[in-house]
Amino acid sequence: RTVTVMLDVGATEPVAAVPLAAVVDDGTGAAVWRVAGDRVERVAVEVASVTGEVAMIRGELAEGAVIVSLGAHKIDPARPVRVVETHATPES
Repeated sequence: RTVTVMLDVGATEPVAAVPLAAVVDDGTGAAVWRVAGDRVERVAVEVASVTGEVAMIRGELAEGAVIVSLGAHKIDPARPVRVVETHATPES
């Protein structure tokens, strides 16, 4: 499962709200997997806050970037991926 990044540019620095399950930490720091064609790439992020199942993150992500939101901890960047379904969260 994937989500599309929507940035809150009203914050001091742009932040994005993502499912907490999208954030991985393998001991080298927090990151998300960004979909790039048929592969994924690890993007380091800073976790600004966590509320329930949502993490507010900062990092080198552009608005509209697609990131892995379910099963992120099982991703193998050497294997191809295929986006089956995406969900954009409408602004409140």
